[in-house]
Amino acid sequence: MSGNHALSSGELADLAGVSRDTLRHYERKGVLPRPLRGHNGYRQYPSTALERVQLVRRALSVGFTLD
Repeated sequence: MSGNHALSSGELADLAGVSRDTLRHYERKGVLPRPLRGHNGYRQYPSTALERVQLVRRALSVGFTLD
């Protein structure tokens, strides 16, 4: 995947194996930066957001919390 490719919330959620609600929750908690919005108002995540979500998921799996 190109480093410049923007991902929609659905694409990111599918690639990371989480729901769109989970992504929004991570944004509210501050562990996932708020994405830019496309001209249509939809969230547009950078491709690096996938790595961040995977890191958060691994951290949660070994006992860390979002707080």
